[in-house]
Amino acid sequence: MNGSDDSDKDKMVGYGRPPAATRFQKGQSGNPKGRPKGRKSVGKILRDALHRTIEVRDADRVRTMSKIEAVIEVTLNKALKGDHRSFAKLMDVADKLGIIELLPDEQKIFISKEDVASAREKLARLLEIKMEGIEAATANNARRDRNRQHRSIPPPGCNTKTEKP
Repeated sequence: MNGSDDSDKDKMVGYGRPPAATRFQKGQSGNPKGRPKGRKSVGKILRDALHRTIEVRDADRVRTMSKIEAVIEVTLNKALKGDHRSFAKLMDVADKLGIIELLPDEQKIFISKEDVASAREKLARLLEIKMEGIEAATANNARRDRNRQHRSIPPPGCNTKTEKP
């Protein structure tokens, strides 16, 4: 077993060298069954679930529609009743799908430099007022804490009345 003989190398067993009888045979795959056919991706599973049909009761009749169609109908009805979130979601989806296009007049929104400057001034004033309020509240809290420290408040259960003999 000096390692010079080829027949001795085939018989050696150890890490990375399984016994010759259990090794893969030449021309035979290590995974004979392979990947199962027809395995679905997550996207395919979601697509199939969204396109399954359900029965929906609409007033006095029953309609059959896909689940995604039912979701869109419900969201649209909520938006029509005034639900802002439903409206925003519906518009977002419609925009991504390219269903709704703004007219050229609606796409042009001009804001003058004066309007921008005025808005910045108003925002600066609001921030200043907010900061003054925060500073005043902080000062009041600090003053209240100092007053509490200066007062001598006896611990609970202590008799503060002095008895006369």
